[in-house]
Amino acid sequence: MDKIKFPLKLNKSYSYNKFKVETNYKDAKMQDDKKNVIDDLILFTKESRDHDEVVKILNNAVIDEKIKKVDPIIYKTGDYLIYNLLKQDYPQVLKKLTEKNISIAPVFVDSVDKDNYTIMFTKIPGMNGKDLIPYKEGKDSLSLNAKLEAYKDIQKLLKAGLVNHEMLRTTLSWYITPETKKIIIPNWESLGIIKDEERTPILNKFHSMLFNQ
Repeated sequence: MDKIKFPLKLNKSYSYNKFKVETNYKDAKMQDDKKNVIDDLILFTKESRDHDEVVKILNNAVIDEKIKKVDPIIYKTGDYLIYNLLKQDYPQVLKKLTEKNISIAPVFVDSVDKDNYTIMFTKIPGMNGKDLIPYKEGKDSLSLNAKLEAYKDIQKLLKAGLVNHEMLRTTLSWYITPETKKIIIPNWESLGIIKDEERTPILNKFHSMLFNQ
């Protein structure tokens, strides 16, 4: 498959054949806008034939230095992360959190199922391509407003009868965005339902974790 340049301004539909991506476009000049890169990757992923072709597309974007591969299943560019996951319901979890405006969770952008895999696109505002800061290392840089914003999100989740159990267990799962200095919890796989009588003690524990440590 020929290498694809990102992003492309498309003006017609395109198709894949076995060896080459045939794309009609007005201007193939690469831009630096990260959102354009993600928009193109989502488009190409949705139109690809299978998961193998998606992997080739992602690898070509790495070669073009439009995204960076940070581990075997995660890519990033700017505020965006791309996950190459075994097929699962996790994207729907993040989608619901985004709909509830939970700012301590990554923003769900889109997801595409291919074969037995799910390609998920998320956004963490304030990352800007940099590594997230572990909470214990950067907590002294947090403002009171940043802590209160996280606390309000926790209250909102508890009111809905939900809690991230890993977040509750340890601050090792907490991070800080390098540019905006806000609390972010990247992983929400342990999101679960709680009983009504558990809400107050859980909220008290979170209050202590945020304000007393």
